[in-house]
Amino acid sequence: MAGSAFVDTDPVESRLSRLARMPADTDAAIRRLSFQIDAARVALGTDGEALIRDALDATASLVPCLPAASDVAATIRALEALLQQHHPEEIRVASFAFWCRVAAQVRRDRGAVAVEALLDALESTA
Repeated sequence: MAGSAFVDTDPVESRLSRLARMPADTDAAIRRLSFQIDAARVALGTDGEALIRDALDATASLVPCLPAASDVAATIRALEALLQQHHPEEIRVASFAFWCRVAAQVRRDRGAVAVEALLDALESTA
């Protein structure tokens, strides 16, 4: 439509979408997602491990055969191995769902200001 402008009604969703953008190379996409998850654990502090684990569990259906693991590091290793078989676009979709889940949990547990702080931290590491 000529003259129309896209109006972003959810800036958090837009930021999450930018975080989920992946390189065209599968290995690079997996490294980026792993790096982001590690950065989120640091940014979330002491209970970040549990929050990340819950979000991974909630989005595991997007990555079939992702085994339950005792900690986030083990889950990330399993996720990296499984994602080798996926196209970067599939990794982007799973990443977006994961980050939406993380943002929802952070918002519920800590409030909107904490979501903004997490996104700031993740964007500064990109």
